Order: sequence, then C-alpha cells, then structure tokens
Amino acid sequence: MSGLIDAAIARFKASAYGVLSRVVAYVSGVIALVFILAGAFIWIAREESLVFACFVFAAAFVIIGVAGLLSAFLFRRRADRLASSKADIGLAMLQNPALARAGLHLAGAVRRSPKITLGLALIAGVVLSLVNQRGAARQSEQA
Repeated sequence: MSGLIDAAIARFKASAYGVLSRVVAYVSGVIALVFILAGAFIWIAREESLVFACFVFAAAFVIIGVAGLLSAFLFRRRADRLASSKADIGLAMLQNPALARAGLHLAGAVRRSPKITLGLALIAGVVLSLVNQRGAARQSEQA
C-alpha cells in the first residue's frame, strides 16, 4: 500500500514541478515581451517623438485588437455552425491537417524546450536594446 502512495506522491511532485516550470517559462516570456515592447517604444520615441511613438503603438494595438475580435467572431460563428450540426468542435478543428500540425509543433517546441523558447525571447530583447543603443549613439554623434 505504501508503494502505491509513494508512487502517487512522486507522480504529483513531477506534475507540480512540470506545471511550475511552465509557469515560470511563460511568465518570463511575458516579461521579456514587455521589455521588447518597451525598448521598441523608447527607440521610436527617440528617433521620432514621444507623441508619434504613442500613436504608432496605439495603432498597432488597435489593429491587433480588431484582428482578435474578427478571429473571435469567425471562430464563434464557425463553432455555432458546427454545434448546430452536432459535430464535435475539437475534432472539426483538427480536421485541418495544417492547423493541427502547426499547433502540435508549437506545443511540442514549448513543452520540449521552454528554456529555448525563453532564450529566444531574451535574445530578441538584447538585440532590440543593442539597436536602441546604436541609435542613441548615432544621435549623439550627429548632434
């Protein structure tokens, strides 16, 4: 009986550590994305002006929001159509082999190597900060 309990505890710990490592990777990725966006905002503000940078990011987020609303509307419409025909929604989405393959590759890449995914996000942040420093150095040389 204790072997069964020990196995359950070990399985729970492995599952908890797996979830915790994914949460850490996702939170780090979000923080890296925030720094990338902040670096891009600062770079645009230095190159053009602060008001222009605000307008650029506002327009970008409006476009992203409209695209998100459109995709949510189209997904809801398709889901309603599939539900009315009593088709399984999950199975219907997986019938598109390209979509299913892309989702499996993305999920597999994040699951297999969250450190690599995080590393790529951090590298992108470093590259953008270096570009930002070069732009500032160029501005100081021109002044």
